[in-house]
Amino acid sequence: MKHNKELKIGIAFVVALALFVYGINFLKGINLFSPTNTYYLVYDNLDGLVVSNGVYIKGYKVGQVKDIKYDFKKQHPFLVEIIINDDIELPAGSMANLYDASLLGGKGINLILGTESRHYTSGDTLPTDIEKGLVGALAEVVPSLQTTIGHVDSAIVSVNMLLNSDEIAHSLENIEAVTSDLKSTSKRLDYMMNVEIPPVISKADKTLANINNISEQLNEADYKRIMLGIDTAIQNVQEIAGKFNSSEGTIGQLLTNHSLYDSINTTIGSVNALVVDLKANPKKYVHFSLFGGSEKKKK
Repeated sequence: MKHNKELKIGIAFVVALALFVYGINFLKGINLFSPTNTYYLVYDNLDGLVVSNGVYIKGYKVGQVKDIKYDFKKQHPFLVEIIINDDIELPAGSMANLYDASLLGGKGINLILGTESRHYTSGDTLPTDIEKGLVGALAEVVPSLQTTIGHVDSAIVSVNMLLNSDEIAHSLENIEAVTSDLKSTSKRLDYMMNVEIPPVISKADKTLANINNISEQLNEADYKRIMLGIDTAIQNVQEIAGKFNSSEGTIGQLLTNHSLYDSINTTIGSVNALVVDLKANPKKYVHFSLFGGSEKKKK
């Protein structure tokens, strides 16, 4: 009976110890009854990575960090042991990137799968890299933001100085004057559009109506009769021109008969010579006396 009691106590202790170990691993996310593969990662800086942090592929958790060892004498002091589900195969060339798993600063391992046909086996060391994440990106942006904020402050000071300057006040006065002029101009335009322009438009409408009437009257004119008179006049001119060109008539004779032209020239020359001689010797052609004379002289 005494041995049976001690045996029961021993069995209970072992079971309790097994449950304790299983509970601790379960809380860590390790399933002791699920087969896994183990891989190793080497980093210069863990940036807050701890045991039990998750291992993800495209945001899906496929494993976790099992152990972290360090040796600061080495160039890469941190050796991270991760376990991944047995059904996950990692092609050669896959990367294990350390990244920000949450906005609160929690770290995780992000596996970027390679494309080679060969696969890593359990116990291999994977190539690693460190992603900047949101905090790292903000750390890089902060200096630029500080510079930008300094420029903004300077710009605000310049704007305040400009707003408080006399030039702005004078410009505002000019703007008010221009606004007042625009109001007066607008009123004048309204008066013109409502009072002065309508009579002008009415007169223009009447003028257009008169032009339309004249156009209608011109359209109603006897164009055929006018054209017939023009044709008749042209025919008369053609007949006169034909008579000039022909030898009939006086003008035609003058234009075509050279002997008649020469005779007329000769006659005109003789008349001119007679007139000249008459002027030079009038007594030769005209005889008269105021007191009379003998019959002989009369003769």
